Amino acid sequence: MADQPQAGLRRQRPELDPPKGVLLLGVQGCGKSLAARAAAGILGVPLVRLDFGALYTKWQGEAEKNLRESLHSAEGLSPCVLWVDEIERLSPRAKATAAFRAGCSEPF
Repeated sequence: MADQPQAGLRRQRPELDPPKGVLLLGVQGCGKSLAARAAAGILGVPLVRLDFGALYTKWQGEAEKNLRESLHSAEGLSPCVLWVDEIERLSPRAKATAAFRAGCSEPF
């Protein structure tokens, strides 16, 4: 009888919603892409690749429009595994580094 918890001391498990996604973060070559492909295969859902590098154009506002359209398309395919590639392109630091590598003297 000592092993049975008393009625008033029982712990209640909180009601949590299941997660809507998982973020895989790591250095190049650690298997993030392979993990995304494996997850899609195991779950039997499509793998949708969203490449931030391909969203950018020379026209202002086009990247945002392209992102909205891409996310809308991925939402239409749900449930799916959304593989976001080159997300670091969103940061201003990455843009400055790209400008430096292209030979620009002043980052934009």
